[in-house]
Amino acid sequence: MSLKLLGTTLIACAALMLPAHADNITLKVDTTPSIFADMFKELKTAFEAEHPTIRVDLDTPQRDQTDTIQRTMRQAVVGDLPDISFQGFNYLKLLADAGHIQPVDQLIAADKEWTNQRYSPSVTSATTISGKVYGLSVAYSFPVIFYNATLVAEAQGGNKELPADWDGILAVAQKIQKAHPDVLGAYTRYNAFMTQGYIMSRGGSLGNVDGTAVTFIDSKGREAFDLYRRFGELGQAKLDMTDAQVRQAYASGKVAILADSSSSLESFAKQAAGKFEIGTAHFPFATGAKLPTSGSAAVLHTKDPARQQAAWQFMSFVAGPEGQNILGRKTGYMPANQVAVNRADLLGDYYRANPAITGALASIPYANAWYVFKGPNTARIDKLFADRLQQVVTLQQTPEDAAQALSKDITGLIVK
Repeated sequence: MSLKLLGTTLIACAALMLPAHADNITLKVDTTPSIFADMFKELKTAFEAEHPTIRVDLDTPQRDQTDTIQRTMRQAVVGDLPDISFQGFNYLKLLADAGHIQPVDQLIAADKEWTNQRYSPSVTSATTISGKVYGLSVAYSFPVIFYNATLVAEAQGGNKELPADWDGILAVAQKIQKAHPDVLGAYTRYNAFMTQGYIMSRGGSLGNVDGTAVTFIDSKGREAFDLYRRFGELGQAKLDMTDAQVRQAYASGKVAILADSSSSLESFAKQAAGKFEIGTAHFPFATGAKLPTSGSAAVLHTKDPARQQAAWQFMSFVAGPEGQNILGRKTGYMPANQVAVNRADLLGDYYRANPAITGALASIPYANAWYVFKGPNTARIDKLFADRLQQVVTLQQTPEDAAQALSKDITGLIVK
């Protein structure tokens, strides 16, 4: 073999051994929820227009995050994970602990576009686990207070702003209920998400740092559990409803104040149009307050260096100002990136024209990871919260007994 031919052969072999260039890659991306399929298609179109050598193959069959995590865990077993998926915040630790998602700290550090002018700290605050960033926050939903601003103004002599503490809020609810016997003054959903919101907004915690011990039986936790009792005594105990039923009741004007997820705003606005003015408020905050985040984060599965580079381009686009502008206009979710919210040319003016978004906007700086106890029993523990708090809000169990029982139940499910 001639030296020239040998050299050519060695170069060809070396090329085969190198990872594929990020160009001309088709990314496999699993998205959720399916009701926002059009939004994901718009993100894909906008991204591919800017990155013509990277294609995005969207798969959006999952109805919600529960469906998605189950599908992802099955894919992991058979070695068929996508390059990227969009996951609920409460499942990130499960995926990270199992090694199914990759930290993105190095990708952030190497990205010259990753500046305070384009990305706010809230993009990574809820995806940071044990000091590492496992994905980018894309869509936020917070526990917030929806209220019938028309009835609140009537009860307060024209003032349609809710008081800044729970004592004042429930007093207004009681006054509305007295004046309108056919209206329930206040109602709270009682799932794990709302309970975390009540505890964390008081500056409390669900458990210790490594997820191996319960801490919500302290004074701050007791305050949160007792709040459910107060909702029950105000009238909720006699009118326990499913989530769908209470949301319909609020949109119909039959519930004056509702503690719910902020992602319901778009639906409420459509249903209540012409009936009453919707108001929103953030949870009353104590010192050290935080809020759990529902919604979704873009997470990285692929370990291939070239595919990671391409995947990072899409993930950072979706979490960047332009992608967040699309999300904010297409869904009821709050964008995770406050830069897009603050810029007048993106969502700033758009949100200023919609004052009902106030409660969710004010919650963004308090975004924190959804707390998860160690082990694979997240879904079972979430259901325990709902079951126990239903007992409290319907006045069948005292807050103290429920907290102790829940602590014992959860302790038995923690995998240390």
